Amino acid sequence: MPADLRLRHAGDFVERAENILAFGLPGRGKTHPLCGIGRERIDRGYAVLFTPAYRLVQRLLVAKRALGLEKELRRVDAFDVVLIDDIGYVQQDREELEVRFMFLSERYERRSVLC
Repeated sequence: MPADLRLRHAGDFVERAENILAFGLPGRGKTHPLCGIGRERIDRGYAVLFTPAYRLVQRLLVAKRALGLEKELRRVDAFDVVLIDDIGYVQQDREELEVRFMFLSERYERRSVLC
């Protein structure tokens, strides 16, 4: 395991509200180590949400259309870590990109995201 990943695996990234991004071609095993990090956080008492990118975006879109986006963002913000699977593989229209941006900007420097 690379030294940088070992440091992040120690859990300090959550207290510092840092994010972990995994890059690579499809099917190369990015999700597995991120889930391991997420599982470690759960074992240490953190609240972790694992969600595919499309599901998170759809959840936020439904809330936005029902005029409840802020409430839904607060609900998701209750998690110390949100692990978003396949964030780079989903083609999204403008409205979908907008809610994803709102989600990420709301968490920026306050809560951790793994993707």
